[in-house]
Formats: sequence, C-alpha cells, structure tokens
Amino acid sequence: MLEVALGTPLRVILKSASADPDPQALLLGGYGGSWLEGSHLDLGYCNEALAPQGVSTGAGVIVVLPRSACGIVETLRVVRWMANESARQCGPCAFGLPAIAEDLNHLAHPSRDPLSAHKQLEERLGQIDGHGACRHPDGVVRFVRSALVTFAEDFSRHANGLACAGSRANVHYLRRRAGLFILQVNPILCDGFGHCGELAPELVKMDEWGYPIINPEPVPFTNTGAHESARYAERGCPRQALRIRKISDK
Repeated sequence: MLEVALGTPLRVILKSASADPDPQALLLGGYGGSWLEGSHLDLGYCNEALAPQGVSTGAGVIVVLPRSACGIVETLRVVRWMANESARQCGPCAFGLPAIAEDLNHLAHPSRDPLSAHKQLEERLGQIDGHGACRHPDGVVRFVRSALVTFAEDFSRHANGLACAGSRANVHYLRRRAGLFILQVNPILCDGFGHCGELAPELVKMDEWGYPIINPEPVPFTNTGAHESARYAERGCPRQALRIRKISDK
C-alpha cells in the first residue's frame, strides 16, 4: 500500500515502491482495468493524463509486469479468474468469458490454427461487449482489448507460431498443479439442465435424454484448458451436482 498524490509520475511511484523500474507493462485499475505499455512511465497518475492512452486509475491498483513475463499468459490467467468469479446469470458471463479464456489459451499455448484463434477472439469481444446483464463482462472485454494493443507484437509472434520474449525466458506465472483429476456427477441431484455439456464439452457428452455422460479417463491438472472447463462446469451447475475429484497420479 502506497499513498501518492494524483498526478505523480508513474516512474516516481514505481521507484517509491521499489518496483521494477523498467517494466514491460503496467496494469492500471485492477482486473477490470487496462494494460499500459512500459514506455509511458513519465505519465502522471491521474485520469486526465492517462485518458489519451485509454486507461484510468480505476480502483487505484497498479500491477507491474516484468519484461521476462508473457503478457498473453498473464492476460489469460486474469480472464480465467474473472470467468470463474462471475454470477453466471447471463450468456456473456456464463459462456462468453470462458470462451474468451479458451481463445487466449489457444494463443498462449498454440494447439490449433493460432491465426483463426486470434480472429475469433476479436470477433467474440465485439459480440460480448455491452450485452451482459451487468458490467462484469464489459470490464473483461476492456482488459483483453488493451492487451491486444499493449502486447500486439507478442500476439503476432504467437499467432505465427513463434515464441515471445516471456516464452523464451520460460517465466510464466500460471501455477500448474501436479496429479490427475476426474469430473464426477451426482445422478440423484442432476436434473439434466445440460449446462455442463456447454461449459466442458471435452469432458462431458449428453445422452439422448439430456443427461451428462462424464469422460471416465483421468485428466492431468497440467491440461489447464480441461481443468478450467471442469471448474466452470462445477460452478455453473444449477443443482450443484458436479465436483472435481483429485485422484492418484499412479
């Protein structure tokens, strides 16, 4: 916690906090805020000075991203968290935010045509913006759009199958759990709403009556896409009939 006067240059704030004096980027305003390139450290910390760059002070939080990190991976981490924390009361929150996270995952760890994933991400942001029941998805859209600008070079390298500076340094902040997990359903509680099939299609198939058939094969926690889908399905079940169970990795 650091108290500063509005208008104090960002460079001075970082020095006062003993933070990285030459960051790749700053995240201003918290997880619903925006990324700012590290070349703008002489800007004053106030909305008037920051507005031309499309950012604001927001909640008064500053996150410093070092040059050894991958901005795409860090953006993915935040979007996954925001998707998991939504109330899931509308389509943009329940389905749109996990879809954005999945698009970012395909760019951060290319497993299909990354150029198509990049195009789909931009289209999806336009579909979600302004269509939620609250402003939660709008904040995520703003955050990701700022990442597309701030880390444009990294997005381009990832989309073309090349490693960014952070990837080459192999310094990412995603925590990867060891072991295996399975998704389980309580057949007594399940009413066949089918949300799990939408949220975790790689783990859940629906039978002819609309009830889930869960993939019985253990999945490694290092499969972050499948694990996040399982978490979305677990939290999104209106009957709370799903749970993730860690099993032995033997």
